[in-house]
Amino acid sequence: MRDAGQDVDAFLDAQRRRRARQRRRERELPATRPAYPILPANTEAVMVFQRCQTQWTYAGDPPAHTGLRVEAVTAVIDALGVPAERRSDLLGRIQIIEMKALEVLNRIRMADLARIRRQQPRPARSR
Repeated sequence: MRDAGQDVDAFLDAQRRRRARQRRRERELPATRPAYPILPANTEAVMVFQRCQTQWTYAGDPPAHTGLRVEAVTAVIDALGVPAERRSDLLGRIQIIEMKALEVLNRIRMADLARIRRQQPRPARSR
């Protein structure tokens, strides 16, 4: 039987090993993961898009993403104080990001639906 001190020591050892693995991963990250830089002209659009992630609309059964709520996106743009002369361009950039995100989300949804269908039991065939 172990005493509380041994449990604490085991916990601290595990925590040290976990931190060491994390540090190794962080050092290896640039070499193993490609960078996807954001063009400076798109930085603001990406930041607004990220702030609107809770504003997706859904439709269908099972529900699928259909797009961002435009009124919510414009509210975020207003809250950030974007000048009027840049709002149209910014909204256009956000809509392009949204279209590409919808493509990816739809691909994921279709793969999930196919996986679910494969896992469902098939009815027995009558002879």
